[in-house]
Amino acid sequence: MEVQHWIETALDCQYLTNEQAAVLVEQCEEIGRMLTGMIIKAPPFCGQSSSRVRQAGEDYFAVVDQN
Repeated sequence: MEVQHWIETALDCQYLTNEQAAVLVEQCEEIGRMLTGMIIKAPPFCGQSSSRVRQAGEDYFAVVDQN
């Protein structure tokens, strides 16, 4: 929806023609439909879940020269 807002803003500022804006809005709507489909069917897109999300943290330290 944010992208559609900016398309409308660009149209209002005459950076785009009505035809260009219509094409872009149509593409945004198609992308929205695809994303909704991916959300509804998330498991095939996410693969197997892992019990380990990230590697273990490392201990970091700084050596300060006392001289």
